Amino acid sequence: MTWAISFGPSLVRYIQQDYWLTLHDHNYNYLWPPAQIADFTLGVVTASLVLRQANKEDALAEFQAPDDGALLEGRNCMNNHVLRGLMADFSLLVVFLLVVFTPTSGFQVGWEPLFDHGVSIFFAIFLYGSAAGNGAGNFAKLTSQKALRAAGAYSFEVYLFQYPVHKLYFIWDKETAHNSPEVFMTFFLSLWLVAGLYTEFIEAPIVRWLREITSEEVSVGAAATLTGEPGIGPPSSRVAAE
Repeated sequence: MTWAISFGPSLVRYIQQDYWLTLHDHNYNYLWPPAQIADFTLGVVTASLVLRQANKEDALAEFQAPDDGALLEGRNCMNNHVLRGLMADFSLLVVFLLVVFTPTSGFQVGWEPLFDHGVSIFFAIFLYGSAAGNGAGNFAKLTSQKALRAAGAYSFEVYLFQYPVHKLYFIWDKETAHNSPEVFMTFFLSLWLVAGLYTEFIEAPIVRWLREITSEEVSVGAAATLTGEPGIGPPSSRVAAE
């Protein structure tokens, strides 16, 4: 349902306009914040299904006795992990084939804007499937390698910095910024470098400092509540002490 809400309007407009979407359509369907609510909801539903399944498996492992019924449930869980892994690999393969072999219709015009929301259902299936058993499917196992997981530690910062770093490269060289493999690799490596430096030397120290001061305030407030010392802690404890 959420996928239909996110993808449906683009598909309807695509058909109404003689199978064509304009750059304005793309900007409206992708950059306008409310247009992402349905995809966000789809992600929330997917995460909820993953947690529900994981909690069910944990409960079976903890409370069932090692009898034939428990062994059968365990075997069913393993079969479920295999099936979800196949679902994950298949959904990612579908996205790959669509992106690579669909002929281009122009930059963010034609049918290309259908990719803004059209493949979100396949990403949801991939997330649900690959989350089984701490990583089901061949692609999940491949990306679970230590080096790739280390690079993934900066993925959110890469997302934040990719646009400004790309703009800097575009200002530097407008002619080859979009079609030069050398410029792309330089951009790619410098982007991860900027993201890593920011994470390690700016974000991490600030996060540690905030956690330290907030933990100290919580400790002082808890101590004041227990001792009844006036002037310290939350208002309720001060009123009670007075």
